[in-house]
Amino acid sequence: MSLSAPDARPDAEADVQADVQPDALANASRITVPDVRAAHGPPLFTAGFKVQPADFQVDEVLPFSFTGDGEHLYLRLTKTDRNTGDVIKALKRCYQVAQKDIGAAGLKDRHAVTTQWFSVRTPQDATPLTQWLASPDAPPFELAEAHRHQKKLRTGAHSANRFVITLRDVSMLDSSAAEFENRIQTLINNGFPNYYGPQRFGRHGANLTQAYQWLCAGKKPGSLARDKRSLYLSAVRSAAFNRVVASRVECGSWNELRAGEACSLNGSNSVFTLQPADREGAMKRLDDHDIHPTAPLIGYGEWVSVGDARAQDETVLLQDSYYPELLRSLKLLKVEASQRATRALCTDLTFDWQDNSTVKLCVTLAPGVFATTLLNELFQEDNQ
Repeated sequence: MSLSAPDARPDAEADVQADVQPDALANASRITVPDVRAAHGPPLFTAGFKVQPADFQVDEVLPFSFTGDGEHLYLRLTKTDRNTGDVIKALKRCYQVAQKDIGAAGLKDRHAVTTQWFSVRTPQDATPLTQWLASPDAPPFELAEAHRHQKKLRTGAHSANRFVITLRDVSMLDSSAAEFENRIQTLINNGFPNYYGPQRFGRHGANLTQAYQWLCAGKKPGSLARDKRSLYLSAVRSAAFNRVVASRVECGSWNELRAGEACSLNGSNSVFTLQPADREGAMKRLDDHDIHPTAPLIGYGEWVSVGDARAQDETVLLQDSYYPELLRSLKLLKVEASQRATRALCTDLTFDWQDNSTVKLCVTLAPGVFATTLLNELFQEDNQ
């Protein structure tokens, strides 16, 4: 569920290897997973999360119709307790194609039941895959649909993800069923902070540790694989974004338009600077969920936000001693600064109590929005 960092150019890698000065960072703090702050109050209950894969179901939605012809075979596959990469490897083996011939709109959780689309550049139809899936050595996937299309499936091409989430062993924390219903309605009306989920940072923040060693502490990046490079860039930019959003949640501005705010258009990548003369109209657009405040995805180049908005966000980032060196490395890698909305919407959020201790949540979220950040506004995981 998520934005990918731009890939670094090979020539920029050599610049970083030559220019990074590890001695300057001897006393710098490591990049750590930021604490995320809930916006709508403390958790209402504890619950078991992902007790079994079927407790977390995701269905990817595409915004276009298929042409019915073309060189790309689109496959809608359901996987259980497997990574998206496992499916890609299986399709490469089945159709005897290269990595570049496989398309996927986004990564999906492993410990879950997820349905997503893949494209394969091949003259063959779905027969090789259906035959393999019927064999004794079949991978744990199910084929739901197959269509032909003229274009490869690109990252971020989906329009939404539909979630069905079951929480078990629910135990209320000094709250009532009425308070739970009120919290649901608050989330529908106001949305929630658009944090990146913890899966972006790896187990125990491992992706951030590796990113620090590569970008800030002088680890030679020459042999770093392209997928690792993208993973680490995404992780470190996501951590910086979460720090800014958490700070704004703490002071109550995550859902407000500050002077000089960079605003994003709902359902679009379009971002613009809020001008003083436009403030009154922008406030109505904010209430109507037409636009959202944003926070920076760090990189080189000018930010869209200006004035107070930019100064406040930069102050938060500069609290981390490694930030200047990190920013310098991102510039060498040609990673451009951009913005991401600080607010995510969940206007179709519903719930259904299966029994006294089991609740099922259904919601549709935009691409790049993490369901775990929505759940952070409702409960804390029971780890016992």
